[in-house]
Amino acid sequence: MWPCQPGQEQHGANDTEFSIQANNLAGQPEAAKGDIHVYALKAPAKAFRPRFWNKPTGTSMRRRILQTVPYDLYADESNPYKWERGTEALP
Repeated sequence: MWPCQPGQEQHGANDTEFSIQANNLAGQPEAAKGDIHVYALKAPAKAFRPRFWNKPTGTSMRRRILQTVPYDLYADESNPYKWERGTEALP
């Protein structure tokens, strides 16, 4: 959970100091330390349109499908959680 709630102080874009809040499963505050690393992501080189069929389960047809419909999603190309990590944005 990010500590920025409506009405709280918001920091500028150049600030590199964050605060964290840790709670146990009962909702009680717990002491915690941590490091936050922010990375730029490497987005796909082209845009993809939504898939009109179910996601393929195997990879045997990958090359042929990508040649036939190069701008249709094959796997999770538009999922930013699966994109390659770039350089660290906030060192």
